[in-house]
Amino acid sequence: MLANVAPVPVRTTAINLHTIPNYRADIDGLRAVAVFAVIMFHAGVKWFPGGFIGVDVFFVISGYLITGFILREKREGRFSLVSFYYRRARRIVPTLSIVLVATWVIGWWVLFPDEYHNLGKHMFAGAVFISNVIFWREAGYFDIYAEFKPLLHLWSLAIEEQFYCFWPITILAIWRIRGRVSNWLVLLLFASFGQSIWGVIYHPTSTFYLLPSRAWELLLGGWLASVESEKAEDAHRADTLLAREKNTNVFKSTAQNAASVVGIFLIAVSAILINRDSTFPGWAVLAPTLGTFLLIQAGPRALINDRVLARRPIVFMGLVSYCLYLWHWPLISFFRIVNLGELQPIHAASAIGLSFLLAILTWKFIEQPIRSGTFLRYSSVNDLSHGWRLTGYLGLLSLCGLLGITTYWLNGFPSRTSQAAANTLKASEWSVNPWLECLYLESKEFTPSELCRTSRKPRPTAAIIGDSHAVHYLPGIAKYLDSRGLAAIMLSHGNCGPFPGLRWENVFDCRDFTKETIEYVQTNNEIRTVIIAGRFALWAEGTGIGRERGRLSYRFRSDQYPTASSNRDIVASSLNNFVHQVTEHGKKIVFLLQVPEMENHIPKCYARGNEDCDIREPDVMRRQHQYREIIETINRRYPGGCIFDPLPHFCKEDVCRSKIDGKILYLDNNHLSLDGSYFVSPFFNFERCLR
Repeated sequence: MLANVAPVPVRTTAINLHTIPNYRADIDGLRAVAVFAVIMFHAGVKWFPGGFIGVDVFFVISGYLITGFILREKREGRFSLVSFYYRRARRIVPTLSIVLVATWVIGWWVLFPDEYHNLGKHMFAGAVFISNVIFWREAGYFDIYAEFKPLLHLWSLAIEEQFYCFWPITILAIWRIRGRVSNWLVLLLFASFGQSIWGVIYHPTSTFYLLPSRAWELLLGGWLASVESEKAEDAHRADTLLAREKNTNVFKSTAQNAASVVGIFLIAVSAILINRDSTFPGWAVLAPTLGTFLLIQAGPRALINDRVLARRPIVFMGLVSYCLYLWHWPLISFFRIVNLGELQPIHAASAIGLSFLLAILTWKFIEQPIRSGTFLRYSSVNDLSHGWRLTGYLGLLSLCGLLGITTYWLNGFPSRTSQAAANTLKASEWSVNPWLECLYLESKEFTPSELCRTSRKPRPTAAIIGDSHAVHYLPGIAKYLDSRGLAAIMLSHGNCGPFPGLRWENVFDCRDFTKETIEYVQTNNEIRTVIIAGRFALWAEGTGIGRERGRLSYRFRSDQYPTASSNRDIVASSLNNFVHQVTEHGKKIVFLLQVPEMENHIPKCYARGNEDCDIREPDVMRRQHQYREIIETINRRYPGGCIFDPLPHFCKEDVCRSKIDGKILYLDNNHLSLDGSYFVSPFFNFERCLR
């Protein structure tokens, strides 16, 4: 993603790569391999399920080149922090600004207000290089699909720029300390790698997105650059370089060829064998990063480097790789958005072709003229002039950030949307649910005055427990109970099902919350009934439905159920444990089974003009088969409970409906809207378990 060029005189009118000191065409070729892998992955090409490792290849290349530039200039006595940051801005900002503005313009015509609202936030984050932090904080059960975030790919650019904010200062500090720079880099590298290995187990999302656990990949390339720099300096001092090369030429040639073959093999195998379900980063990322390390270390004359990576077409793709990386993802994402997540082969090919065209045009008419000095002619090359131009680039980014944050503050300019679409989209608003505040209960003490209650008058005799599917039932339950002079309290967290003893790898740690929930119900003598609801099919299968499959994934970990190996077995054991702990204290159980999950975001499906947004009933039954077996088994084991099944009221003639009598029943693809919750309420039939 970074230019493989050293600083050049600003008065030149064109860049001749072969005249640049230390230029290596094979590294540009390696960049081409990286961006190709990423694009194939994003386009959904099934042969490259691990194509996202291209980003890790970029990280190693970046660390190698930039560290090499810093050390070379420092050794020659001409390094300047101002000039360094100016060159980084000159390299990154122009193309980034164009892509940000272009994405904003396309979004004006394509996106709904909530989508445009989010785009504004992501545009601001991209302009100030904090995209990785924003996407980390957004990640979770209710986060929109990654495919629907046109600026998601800027997370990796943010990591690089955060690294380079501090890296030259760090090197200057190390330079003042006695000892080789490479030795200090080894310490930093292993500290970051250790953080990655530990974090991918306990905090996988932050480990993926944040700099501390990713820095070692840039440091790996930086360490190689520092070793080469130190060897060159030692050889220069001893004046023995030529003699050494004569004595070891044959051996080095064989070793370099072998290193290049192993390196490209490791990258290729990673792109083919690693996939979305792999624990990543962590140990898995060693293969592509070490492969990149070996290819760079092998040198330009090595077999793969010379005969494959240095070929002109591949080198050219590497030269435009930064532009190509920035352009390809917004285009693919917009195609997915307007087609409700689908990416037909013709759309993927169109997005890739247009990306290449825009990348070449941007490189030729923006990037090249700016780097050669012909875009805006200037003659002064001192720190003062670099400082002024750096300020100009920062000002350009500030304007992009201002445009983004304004879009965010103004809620995505809702006046752009037609009244019909706006009315349809109202069904997707959580805010209309009066019990929204009940979604994320955090209190471990469960103070009664702080709990959500369906009514303030009668004392609650029932407790509603579960994840967000318990909350989406709540308006209907409140209406049902109120008509019978009863009340209930809500004990829920949007991410947590009623599964004691489990650690959920991808989400909020629910163990303490579930433990406190059980203790509260057991010790509260007024609670006679426990109403359980959840998205059980997701927990039992471990993945979402339709286009969620493979993108929404949950894995359970627990030492409490050593014989349970699959998600289904762990859910069965844990839910049985929950029911046992509650019923042994005399509580009755009510299971509210799951509503049909749809394959599309229902309000947006209708708002984009589609007529058929429903799902076939046989598909729903296949999806729910495992968890229904679990609940039926538990109900037989602990008789006297009640089960409410919503499917007969949603599904007719082999079709499960998302809209009935003109009312949209869903706020996304699996949660009931307020109308949906009220629609279900008259069919509740568990009164005998409330007495």
